[in-house]
Amino acid sequence: MLYVTSVQMIRSTRELCKQVLHVLRAYRVKCSVKDVYLHPAYSKELSERLGGAEDITLPQVRGELRRLFELVLHRLGIDHDG
Repeated sequence: MLYVTSVQMIRSTRELCKQVLHVLRAYRVKCSVKDVYLHPAYSKELSERLGGAEDITLPQVRGELRRLFELVLHRLGIDHDG
């Protein structure tokens, strides 16, 4: 599951979400994409998955894809504290 945002006001986050989705597709990783901006219920769902977190930063990566995600961002020269 990949939670993203398409909100225009948070351009850096939106662009990072697009890059992550691009990387996942390049590696042919199958995932569902949920836009928390278009569907507020997804934001609540994401918060619940993160243990009730109120301040959610996107993208959030957990599990075995975390190392791949960090490697790709490093190679792209992107600093990420997710």
